[in-house]
Amino acid sequence: MSALTAVTACSSLPTVSAKGEAVSIRSVIVENKGRSFGCLFHKEAGASCFGGVHHEINGKSGVEIGQIAMPGTLGSYLETRQSFKIEGDRICADHKDLQVDIRGPVTPAAKSAIKVARNSIERKGVLCETFYRAEGGGYVYESLDRSGKRAGPDTHVTFFADSKPLRTQP
Repeated sequence: MSALTAVTACSSLPTVSAKGEAVSIRSVIVENKGRSFGCLFHKEAGASCFGGVHHEINGKSGVEIGQIAMPGTLGSYLETRQSFKIEGDRICADHKDLQVDIRGPVTPAAKSAIKVARNSIERKGVLCETFYRAEGGGYVYESLDRSGKRAGPDTHVTFFADSKPLRTQP
């Protein structure tokens, strides 16, 4: 979720619930078997998500595929693809390897959004994220740079079997 953290860091995101114990990405995947769509800031009303994420693991590394809706783009969204390394309970990704693409109509607003996203992400460098159990269900993940400085707001994620519609506001 490093790429999504970098893209959404400028957004005004809601406060997340209190964090409990740290949970490794492997445990998150096992606990959510059959529910691979990670919904960021799920809203019951409209059953929508601010973004979506899916993780694939192979040994001590993996790939995160993310989606985030873009305002004013006629239904387009950014799709990110980021490789990561597993380091203990956290995942770490170097954003020089990030791929960002537009899915849906390629409007001027979508082109502008992808340029802003790429610039924002490239400045982030290596980010590491740790998942924690969230009060009330789901998980909260925090994103830190290599020096331990927060790289964006904590993000709440709930996993579902199927993808949910994306919305442009948290």
